Amino acid sequence: MMSKYDMLIVHTLDETTQFLFPFKEEFPEFYWEVKVDSSNIQDTLNKISQKSENSVIVFLGHGHSNGLYAPNDRDNIFIDKNKANELFINKNILLLSCNSNQFIENLNTYRHIIGFGDILSSMEEVRIRSESEANICISDEDIKWFNNTYIQSIIKTLRHLLKGKIEFSEVSKYIEFYINKEINRILRDKTIINRKERARLLFEFKNDMIFKTLYFC
Repeated sequence: MMSKYDMLIVHTLDETTQFLFPFKEEFPEFYWEVKVDSSNIQDTLNKISQKSENSVIVFLGHGHSNGLYAPNDRDNIFIDKNKANELFINKNILLLSCNSNQFIENLNTYRHIIGFGDILSSMEEVRIRSESEANICISDEDIKWFNNTYIQSIIKTLRHLLKGKIEFSEVSKYIEFYINKEINRILRDKTIINRKERARLLFEFKNDMIFKTLYFC
């Protein structure tokens, strides 16, 4: 695919992030898989660093308010504040990871950046949240639908970006547009018993998304 932007999709792959494979299927020429071994992690950091200014970096995986996790290791933040500020200089960043909307508040070298909130991508995460929040009635089918919906919303937006139809500064608006479209569709479909809970998941995803810019024309 000929593209206006140079893009790198960084996927920290383990058994809990396999549902993000549609990005690989859609954009194989831009896809990079992060594996567990330390040499691959260093190769990943090198690849991000080598990307030119105004390129697009899409991170897929688990995150925290303090950084981005390596695969299969919630104790290993391989991109923290200092490393991110070093790697993201004048780049366009999309961090599809939990609590990246908090992490990006600590960063100050990017061109544009998008972060997300607490994304319920598995039943285990639903269980953890239900310990502090009552009345969560979400099934495994609901979670799979939710994951697929926001993934496809982002993929559709990235297609527009790569074709030069939009700028990165418009990416969050287009993601929001596709999410809103799906919310409206599902709330009208009364054959879906759990449509309100599904819509709520999308509302949270959309409302927790943050776009920030340090680039001014």
